[in-house]
Amino acid sequence: MGFSMRKDRLCQDTHGLITIRRLGCSKEGYRSKKHVHRTDRVREPRGQTREGCRASMKINFDREKMLWVVTEFVNEHFISYHPGITANSFAVIEMLKIVI
Repeated sequence: MGFSMRKDRLCQDTHGLITIRRLGCSKEGYRSKKHVHRTDRVREPRGQTREGCRASMKINFDREKMLWVVTEFVNEHFISYHPGITANSFAVIEMLKIVI
């Protein structure tokens, strides 16, 4: 499984070194309602990119071992395909995932 990620949150120590980083799927969450229902728009809004995916991971820096360690992993990846994809095409895509 693969998907694009976006940098979500980070924590730094007192020296400014990153100690915790959270990465989420680029389709994670939803657009804020205050941006969706605006009436004073000057330009057309961008297309909707967030679709409620929950896939994410959190990594912590272990100072003793000097390694990054995955401390949390959510494998609930929501996939949305192009509206033109038929049920048969979707079945073929799913079968190819198993083979690969």
